Amino acid sequence: PPVILAMKIRHLNPRQMISYVSCHDDMCLADRLKATLPRSTKQERAKLHKMALTAVFASRGIPFLWCGDELMRDRKGVHNCYQSPDSVNAIPWKLKVENRDVFDYVCQLIQLRKATHWSQFPVRFLPVAKSCVMASQHGDDYIVVLNSNRSAVAQQLPEGEWKPVLTTAKLPATVRKKLKLPARSATILQRVSAE
Repeated sequence: PPVILAMKIRHLNPRQMISYVSCHDDMCLADRLKATLPRSTKQERAKLHKMALTAVFASRGIPFLWCGDELMRDRKGVHNCYQSPDSVNAIPWKLKVENRDVFDYVCQLIQLRKATHWSQFPVRFLPVAKSCVMASQHGDDYIVVLNSNRSAVAQQLPEGEWKPVLTTAKLPATVRKKLKLPARSATILQRVSAE
């Protein structure tokens, strides 16, 4: 019989984990979205792209951003491109103009993470009413909600008043109790402090 080795991985600190959705191996995020959703529009893929990168920056681990993910760079479907020509491996900088909304959103994610340190707070997952939704509370003051469904979802929120500090959707300035999150969207909420 084959020998099975079991290895116990012990993380003493969440900062020992690298969070990513793309790297140099296998398909990058843009290619993976095209492959899994062949009939999707570029606009729909951009929404999912932002949502995936929100998950990376919402993690307590170290976010890893593959070069060009902020531009929706693809590698023309090539999984292992180490022997591919520049037409596959070069960064097409024109994508920074074509996908400016994605680039600006990633810049805002980075700024928010650095300015608030919200990603370092203890995390607890909130109950969700539908599959393909992820909701997490970071400390007492931040909530991240991701909805990858093709339809809107109502997400129950903890007590208090919450304001969107970064979102891919059009939302009210503040919300209480329930957040109606549009399809294919990501939102980071901050508790409104009581004065």
